[in-house]
Amino acid sequence: MSGTDVPWGDLVREATSWRTRLAHVSSSWPLTIPRIGADDAAIAAAQARIGFELDAQHEALLREINGWPDAFLEGTVLGTDEIGAGELWERAWVHLDTASDYFDELPPLEELVPICVSDVVLDTSAVWMNGPVTDGGFPVIRMTSTDSDEFENVHAWWRECVQTTRDLVALDVEKNGITE
Repeated sequence: MSGTDVPWGDLVREATSWRTRLAHVSSSWPLTIPRIGADDAAIAAAQARIGFELDAQHEALLREINGWPDAFLEGTVLGTDEIGAGELWERAWVHLDTASDYFDELPPLEELVPICVSDVVLDTSAVWMNGPVTDGGFPVIRMTSTDSDEFENVHAWWRECVQTTRDLVALDVEKNGITE
């Protein structure tokens, strides 16, 4: 079964489970939980602010969770209130502007919609709205201060973020000699 066959509810439960374990094994990562999913009005308001429709997979994720503070380490998954407005949105654009100075292979900034941003380090993920569609979703580009990665779509990006959380749990368990 591909990641796009797995309902967002299941993917979010898996992420929540691993994020809870991370908070349990490391005091460096306090527990955070996703917000309740967005409704039609919230989706429409976000789309109005950015001037076009959201990626289908991103919209489906927002309907399941309307953002998640510090979901993936310091990365906050933006909710509909943060798409197109606010401090996190502005921070994402500062990150994207900075990254575009260092990475020649990035798509044009006007084709990107930020979906996750760190408030601690240079780390932003954005949907590339003119990229090739895979399984009904546009690619996600993740930019940090040292590199950039491309994922086939929001599902693939989400699965990689969960895997990073799992890896950090395993590292902290081993480092601290914790028995789960």
